[in-house]
Amino acid sequence: MTMNTLILGVGGGLAAHTIDRMAPKAKIDMVHLDPETIYAAKAWFCAPQREGIRYHVDDAYNFVKESRIKYDYTFVDIFQPVDEGTRKERKQHENPPIFQSESFFELLRRTTKDDGVAVMNMLVKSEAVRKENERLARKHWREVTFAPWMDPEFMRERREKMIKDAIEDLDRQFLVTFKA
Repeated sequence: MTMNTLILGVGGGLAAHTIDRMAPKAKIDMVHLDPETIYAAKAWFCAPQREGIRYHVDDAYNFVKESRIKYDYTFVDIFQPVDEGTRKERKQHENPPIFQSESFFELLRRTTKDDGVAVMNMLVKSEAVRKENERLARKHWREVTFAPWMDPEFMRERREKMIKDAIEDLDRQFLVTFKA
């Protein structure tokens, strides 16, 4: 059986690359609003290119809303820069609010097969926001699990400058798994 996968947010294509390595016959739909990001992911990073992988230049919320496909697996990795005015040397990022809304959790559930799984890279501002996201998600998903994105000790062992800023956000970043 062929696995249908949806990836919202292309980035450098690492999620698709990983899925392609694990399930080389998977059908993968990748959605990103910015065509230059898709171009860069394919030209300079590890985004795979083969039959069965489709890149869509579209608003991810709209794509999910209009989709008639039921996916086995969905990965949501969408962030937007925010200007908090506290750190001029780097931009802060957050999940766009629409991707932490009840309507999005409902649409995500509608486009996931009954035995499917969705995973969301979520950066929460506080424990209260995390709990609210969990409450909203549980209205539509049988199981919701918040797991720390990565062990901070592991991250501290990595190269300094690139990771240094990310470590500050690790206590707020989770991979959230939703099971139908």
